[in-house]
Amino acid sequence: MDEVRGAQQQIVRDRVGMFTGGYPQVTVIEDVQPAPPVEALTDASAGADLLAVGSHGHGTVSALLLGSVSRGVLHHTRCPVAVVRA
Repeated sequence: MDEVRGAQQQIVRDRVGMFTGGYPQVTVIEDVQPAPPVEALTDASAGADLLAVGSHGHGTVSALLLGSVSRGVLHHTRCPVAVVRA
């Protein structure tokens, strides 16, 4: 399990690193949680000024059939949310 967690942390570090160099004024906290995405993001929103989540832009029918992290976060978050379409 330690190897899996280490690999997850490295993936996050690599992805975030692609963007942080251009925006040094933005504080980024890398926090990989072993929880469902909506639960982890909702918990993280308690101490956040803004929560940004991505969206693939699926229609409402797809969201109902597949579920949607952004939809779940919008209903349960504790701070403003920005939904950014991919």
